[in-house]
Amino acid sequence: MKNRLQSHTYKTLLLLSVTGALLASSVFFISEAGAAGFSVKNTDSRGAHFSVEPNKAHKLNPKKTKNSSNQNIERLSNILSAARKKVAAESSVSVKIGASFGVANGHILEHSQGNITKNAGELEDLVIVGKKSGHLTQILSNGVAYCKGDVIGLEYGCGLNTSQANKAKNGWIAIPKSNILYKNAAGDMTISAAFSSMFPSSLTSYRLGKNAVVNKVTSYYIYGTVPGTISSTLPKGVSENFYVAANGSYLPQKVELSTQGVAEVVDFSNWGKAATPKAPTKSTSINKL
Repeated sequence: MKNRLQSHTYKTLLLLSVTGALLASSVFFISEAGAAGFSVKNTDSRGAHFSVEPNKAHKLNPKKTKNSSNQNIERLSNILSAARKKVAAESSVSVKIGASFGVANGHILEHSQGNITKNAGELEDLVIVGKKSGHLTQILSNGVAYCKGDVIGLEYGCGLNTSQANKAKNGWIAIPKSNILYKNAAGDMTISAAFSSMFPSSLTSYRLGKNAVVNKVTSYYIYGTVPGTISSTLPKGVSENFYVAANGSYLPQKVELSTQGVAEVVDFSNWGKAATPKAPTKSTSINKL
């Protein structure tokens, strides 16, 4: 999600947020992130393992793809056009995100998963800042963003200052659209917002590689470099691997983004079957903090 890379690298240290109570008790082990990507390994309370790592065999090097100079641009355009239409028609999707950020005062690792729909989202996030960890749950419903977490989660995930976070910790905070923190709190918690800048915007900077099996689904492999003109604040040289199901559904399966010191992997599943988030019954307005 390119707008997340933009936010983390140039605007704030606020992290992605995406849901899954499964990860609330997770322990993470990280390897340092570089421009090529990162590795995230997780062991949850049941002993299950999960890892996210950009496919090293698919680094963005056209010379490693046969006949790269003769890629069928029309075919690539048709695949992306079909994918856009399919995404726009879907009601919901489950997402799983791993992200790593090298910042001036250390290293930030985030792992999240959850559900997003056309108008709502429910996201749970585990954040590690240096040697400290925090958690956060976010809900977007009826145009209001709700946050609940500890101090670290509220600071890095919703943008609250330390004073606000201490007052609000472990209770639901409601953030309306009129509040400056709404954009950070709401994040990419709708399908349109999540995919607004994910699709390649310039076919001249992307290629269609060999099909790859992603999440047990044979997928088209699209790779390239995000054009610097996509946003005035997006860092230049962001590499992207984009995987779209080749089984006729054309639904995105995974996206991998990386630039110097920042890397992110997002997996998509459960298209059209994810649960619809609901607003909490009780909350405190951020305007009262």
